[in-house]
Amino acid sequence: MPKYALFTTILLLTICAVSMAAEEDKDYIHLSFFQIEEQEASNSDNSIFQTEFRGQSAYQYPPEDFSFCSHQRQRPYRSQVIPATEGYDIRYSSNYCRPYWGEVFKDFVPVRSCDMRYSCPDEWTLQLLPSNIIYKSYMACGREPRLGIHFVDSMQPDDMSYWDCSIGARVSLIRFGSRDPLYPEGLELEMDGCAFPRLGLNRARDLFSCDYRFAFPLVYRQGRWEYMFGYYHISSHLGDEYMVNHHSLDRYNYSRDCLMAGVGFRPNPAWRFYFHMEYAFTHDISEPWQFMFGLEYSPMYTGPQGAPFFAACARLREEIDFSGSFTMEAGWQWRNDNSHIFRMGLFYLNGYSDQYQFYNIYEKQIGVGIWYDF
Repeated sequence: MPKYALFTTILLLTICAVSMAAEEDKDYIHLSFFQIEEQEASNSDNSIFQTEFRGQSAYQYPPEDFSFCSHQRQRPYRSQVIPATEGYDIRYSSNYCRPYWGEVFKDFVPVRSCDMRYSCPDEWTLQLLPSNIIYKSYMACGREPRLGIHFVDSMQPDDMSYWDCSIGARVSLIRFGSRDPLYPEGLELEMDGCAFPRLGLNRARDLFSCDYRFAFPLVYRQGRWEYMFGYYHISSHLGDEYMVNHHSLDRYNYSRDCLMAGVGFRPNPAWRFYFHMEYAFTHDISEPWQFMFGLEYSPMYTGPQGAPFFAACARLREEIDFSGSFTMEAGWQWRNDNSHIFRMGLFYLNGYSDQYQFYNIYEKQIGVGIWYDF
């Protein structure tokens, strides 16, 4: 009975988080665009306008004849207001030059998006080692590269508690695309690597197992759609302390060398729906095909107060007859100017284990986690 109560609790909290997210978006439209009256500070046509917003000084470019993007001579959708912050350059949102989003997208885009020291951030240029990535890791997938840890209680099969960790990152190597720090577009080669250790929450913190992954995704994004294709390897290793405690050297030599492909769609910047598939051309224990699909709610700009997030993911694996696992996360997040995300919240898993040494063991997990997504 207690396990059903816990599941009901996490479900209710998730519903509350999504409801708060909807309300947060409504407030955010008003706070981000500062719909206030202009006050002309100069007679020059291209001069900066001075305005007041709730007692704070701000600067505003005139919407009449100022073009944000040299290659798209169009009038901005709304008056642009940028809070004046000492030590910061004046910033603007490059998304005013993206007609394919329509007005729905523009209501979600933060004003503070791009740096005017650069050329128009919508212009595609060749960039080496950009500071952000185009195709972000799936939030609720337990085998994606990030820094994070789950503190989970496994209700099945053994009623034990674990630390399930992720120690890795995904980075961009080279891009031909835009410079937008929150929503870059273009063609990009990425690299990632991650270790996934499982530690017992006993006094000794015994290592049960550890999976290792590295990958080279080639990704592309334009508008609402984003695509990924690449190679990745993953292999699983049984922990030495686990073998000592169980007086056994028996282990699964689980490994996969795969081609992977994924597609994501964003009806607006806060939501992503995705589908992912893998085919292993070299494999041991595992079988060739795996599929994954899910959804995420993660506001593009949170500010210092943060914002709620929600993510759900389902994975299907051929080696267990296309059964798999369902994972759900919900909580609070903060996103910086390079779109790196720090999250904390609740975690739930129901299905076959993500730890491939125990790939055929059915687990139910509930707990809390902290994550950092690059």
